[in-house]
Amino acid sequence: MKSLLLTLFGITLFQVALAGTVSIQVEGDGYLRFISDGKMVYAKSADLKTINGRLGSTTGAMLVPAIVIADTSNLSVDLEGNVKSSGKIVGRIVLALFESELAPFNTNGFATAASRPTLGNPGEGANGVIRSNAKPQRTTVKVIPQGETAPEATSERIIVQPKVRASLATDIAAKPKLSVDSSLIQVKILDQIEVESDTITLGEISTITAPKSILDKLARIELGDTPLLVVERILDRGRILARIKMAGIDPETVSLIGPDKVRVSRKGQRIGHAQFVESAIRGAQVKGYNTKLESSTPGPEMKVPIGEVEFVCEAVNGSNTDLSATIGVYVDGKRFNSRTVKLKSTAPSVNLKVGTLVSVRVISGTVSVESKGKVVKVDPSTGIVTVAITETGAQLSGTLAADGSVEVKA
Repeated sequence: MKSLLLTLFGITLFQVALAGTVSIQVEGDGYLRFISDGKMVYAKSADLKTINGRLGSTTGAMLVPAIVIADTSNLSVDLEGNVKSSGKIVGRIVLALFESELAPFNTNGFATAASRPTLGNPGEGANGVIRSNAKPQRTTVKVIPQGETAPEATSERIIVQPKVRASLATDIAAKPKLSVDSSLIQVKILDQIEVESDTITLGEISTITAPKSILDKLARIELGDTPLLVVERILDRGRILARIKMAGIDPETVSLIGPDKVRVSRKGQRIGHAQFVESAIRGAQVKGYNTKLESSTPGPEMKVPIGEVEFVCEAVNGSNTDLSATIGVYVDGKRFNSRTVKLKSTAPSVNLKVGTLVSVRVISGTVSVESKGKVVKVDPSTGIVTVAITETGAQLSGTLAADGSVEVKA
């Protein structure tokens, strides 16, 4: 407990204050982190106090990371999350950020989340800032008229307040807002938009009509992080107006036109299934499978990041008549995703036996030469037939044609 003598407007006040709590709230995308009953929980606001020398919620949940406080007499938290005890920094609050809006499952006033968050510091980017308000548990104020002696204070420190006009102090504390006639500010938001940058700005999701002095400020207002490539993020009107207010612009002066929600996704490029099939057939050919292959199943497009796309046949499995190829998709040299393509042979089934006499057709460009040969080997996995030419004994390899002959590409 502390006793303080204060002089304000010529009147001495004798004040007794006990150590209290601090009420904090996140203005932005971040969430406060706590441990409650062994589980990680999240909150946008909380009343903090010391519990066994550590900072926690008045409900008993402990702040993460742990902040140890020895002196609880003068506790405060600044905009960047620095926790101070008697003016000395003793720790810093770290915020949790989620790719999409956190769907809370209320647990004793807190929210839990199925996804794993990323971490960020207050005051950076769209993480948000910490607003705090000290809440003393009990304060006794006694007015001591001038000329009288105040009771002896247990503290040797005497604080003398300068005489200032109350109206001036109020003016300084008030956050200035940029107000413009609402008829001059129109923000037409879109229903759906793709964003290429990592941060969503108001200028990217809307068409803004405003005076030149405020146009750029409005366009640069950050609304949150752009989601992953295959995820959509929903921004509602309430969030947009809140961000406009955080930028120091009175939302009452802004005419917001358009849908109640904006669906935001990350910009990418689309790859058709035909490109996967082509890469799979080429990969199968390189590995020695029958050249007459086609896709047995259709497939959807794949959305990949902006950049140079490369297809890599990573594996081929199965027989010549029924096989599958795994095609890896690389963007700017980094593997992004893969797809398995099923292929089947369009060539006649190879039912030839070793020793069978067959016609052999050797094709070189537009020239075709036929002769007789004897089958010496059949590879059922690839459909390749090896024959020995009757006249010369030379062995050639080819594929079985529809007319039963063996075609050899020279």
